[in-house]
This record gives sequence, structure tokens and C-alpha cells, in this order.
Amino acid sequence: TMDNKSFYYIGIIATVINGLVMPAFSFVLANLLNTYSIADKDKLMYESRKFALYVLLIAIINGISTHFKYYLLERASERWAVRLRHLGFGKVLRQPQSWFDKPENATGKVTTILTTDTESSKNLIGQFAGNIILGLISLFGGIIWAFAVGWQLTLVGFGLVPLLLIISELQGFILQKYEKSQKLATENAANSFYQTISSLRTVFSLAIEPAMENKFHSSLEKPYKIGVKKAFICGFTSGFLDSLSYLTKVVTFGYGAKLVSDGVYDLQTMLVVWTLVIFCTTSASQMLATIPYYAKSKQAIKTIDKIINLPVTSNTEGIKPNHIQGTIVFKDVKFSYPERPDTTVLNGLDLTIHQGQTVALVGKSGNGKSTVAALLQRIYEPTHGSIMLDYEDLKGLELRWLRENVGIVSQEPVLFDMTIAENISYGKDDATKEEIETVAKQVNLHEFILNLPNGYDTKLGSCGSQLSGGQKQRIAIARVFINR
Repeated sequence: TMDNKSFYYIGIIATVINGLVMPAFSFVLANLLNTYSIADKDKLMYESRKFALYVLLIAIINGISTHFKYYLLERASERWAVRLRHLGFGKVLRQPQSWFDKPENATGKVTTILTTDTESSKNLIGQFAGNIILGLISLFGGIIWAFAVGWQLTLVGFGLVPLLLIISELQGFILQKYEKSQKLATENAANSFYQTISSLRTVFSLAIEPAMENKFHSSLEKPYKIGVKKAFICGFTSGFLDSLSYLTKVVTFGYGAKLVSDGVYDLQTMLVVWTLVIFCTTSASQMLATIPYYAKSKQAIKTIDKIINLPVTSNTEGIKPNHIQGTIVFKDVKFSYPERPDTTVLNGLDLTIHQGQTVALVGKSGNGKSTVAALLQRIYEPTHGSIMLDYEDLKGLELRWLRENVGIVSQEPVLFDMTIAENISYGKDDATKEEIETVAKQVNLHEFILNLPNGYDTKLGSCGSQLSGGQKQRIAIARVFINR
């Protein structure tokens, strides 16, 4: 939004001001130190107090600019993260079931992308952007100022800066590769955790807690090993960069002393250039220390970008019949799941179900009974043939309208960690208490609910774990009724 952009731009301005604080402080500090060489006592006191007041003014400016830099950039980055999650979630909801069937799009992995990765990516425009701008302004502001005062010592002092930048770039390049591998390994571990937690009742019933714990522990080994390698590289390069920073201080001070002894510089000039070099290279080193976080944020952005740029098909295009008779026709339907194209599930199915007719599909497990229901709601598309509702091809009907008018209650209904009332009215936010109770009575669940301590406000727990299989199905049927 425009408000968010305005906050961000003001935050950038505050960061620029904050970056100029370091060169200004270096200059004032050098002059303050130089006052101690003044022989006249009164002049010494006057000059030292003057520059001390300048330091106080700089401290106030630094405090104000730091506050606005952090607050405004973080505010903008938080809003950006919310927008990324919103866009990503919207795109995920509009993907076909075949997209979720792919291993790389497992529920746990997608959840990690929309939660953890968006949190990492916000640092790219928040903390990291602020640190980079701050470091660059301090560095180049200090270089320009130092050159204006004494170019000889400046050349020596900042001579190692190109080497620092090259090493930092190399560090970022190497870390980005490790970040990608570690991220994939972490997503696999998260998916293992999600699958276990979402199926706790099955885990308990089979008494396989130790096996699942070992499986999760094994999935953590790979990201751990990658993290150790990454830590070694970060430690080595960071230590080398810090050593170069200290070497710069030593060389600059030594060469500055020589320039003073040779009469090229006076003490004040040497102190000004030396403090500018020292403080500004320190600021640059702090900036370079954020490179590992940059690599992590950049990799997160790439992953989120893939989600946000997913193609979507509109579910509001097509015919919306005024009424439904209910005749369903499967004509020479063939189907194979996208992830198992060599396995034919339906091979030339011909089936007609007339209005008001009750039909049971009977067969062995894996013969395609559930697949027929999924094809009827266009969760999947047939690889051959056609499916018609009242002799209209399903592909020509509006997808949202179709799913609103075809109710499905699966063998193992999915319930949410909400109250009974919220589960029944799920998808219909404006459902009244009377409507909820009416459909509960229709499925013979009303009396059972009233006997619960909290009635319709009873929490069901994860996946409706506090209910029996039959009770879950009744709530699922009630949910179908209230949304029709």
C-alpha cells in the first residue's frame, strides 16, 4: 500500500542519516582528542566543551534516527511478510490436487514455506536492507571525508576494503548453496514431524512412538551436518575479515605516525583521517557480518517466489445452471493418477446414475471407488472420456458452483480443532445458531451435543480426536447440509 511504502521510504531516509552519524562522530572525536594538545588552558576548556556538545548532539541524532530506522523498516517488512503469506496461501488454495500429490509439495513443506520462509525473507527488506545501507553510507561517507582531509593515509587505510568485499561476496556465494541444501533437508524434517503429529491416534494405536521418534531424529541429521559445514565456513571467513579489519587499524596508525613525524600531517589531520578509517571500516565489517543472513533470506525469497508465481485456473468461469435434476453420467472414463501414470485406476468406466437413485459402488481396495467421487467434484480430471451432470459436461460448468452443489462425506472426515458449532458451520460464516441446530437434528446429533459439558461450544481437539468415527461422519454430513 502507499502508506506502507511511505513508511519504508522514511525508514530509508532515517537509515541514511544514521549512516552519516559514524563519519560525523569520527571527525568530532578526532577534534576532541586534538584539543588535549592545546597549551592554553582556557582555550583547551572552550574547545573541548564545544566538541563535547557536538558529540551530545550526534548522540541525540543517532538515537532518533536509529529508532525510526528500526521501527519503520521492521513495520514495512512485517507488512510485506503478511502480504507474502496472503498471496502464497491464495495461490496454494487454487492449485489442483495433482500439485499436492508431488513429494516436493507435501503439506509439511508448503507449511514451512508459508511460515518460516516468509519470516526469513522479511529480513531482506528490514534488518538486512537497513544494515547494508547503514554500512555503505558510513563506509563511502567516511572515504570521501577522509580523502578531503588527507588522501595519502586514506589510500592506505581503505586499501584493504576491496579485498574485504571480494571475500564477503565469495562467502555469500558459497553459503547460498549450503542454504538451499539445508532448507530442503529442514523441510523434509518438518514434513516428517507434521505427518506424525497429524496421525497421533494411529501412532498410539500401533505403539510405534519409538520408531517415529527415530525417523524424525534421522531426518534432522542431514540439516545438522549441513549446518556444521556452514558454521565452519562462516567462522573461517568472519575470523579472516575481522583480522583484516584489525590489520587495517594497525597499518593506518603506523603510517599515520610516519606522516606526522615527516611533517606531512599535523596531529589533528592524522587523528581525523585515522578515526574516520577505524570507525567506518568497523561499520563496514558489521555490515559484512550479515552476509550469512542475507544468503538465508535470499534462498527463502526464491522458494516463496515459486509459490507466488504458480499458475492458477479460475474456478468462477463456466455455466451455472439454474436448477439441478441430478442425473450423473460417466462415459468411457479412463483415469490414472498424475504421479502414477502407468497405473490405470479406471479403464473405460460407463455409469449412469439417475435422479433420486441410490447407488453403491462395491469393489476391492484400490479399484477406484473413491476416485469416482473425486472425479465427480473435479478434484482430478479424467485422462479420457467425459463426466456429465444433467448431460452437461463437468468441464463446462463453473467449478465453484459444481463443488457447492455436490456434497462429499469421506470415510474418514476431516474435522478441525474448533468447536462443534464452528465445524458444522465451516465455510458458512453467517450461519445462525438455529441453522446449526436444525442440521444437527437432521443427522441425529443434537441430543448428543446437548449432553456435552459445553454443548455446541465443545472443542473437538486435533482432527476431531475426541469423537468416534460415526460422530465425525455425522458432523461432516451436517456440514454438507448447512452449506447447501
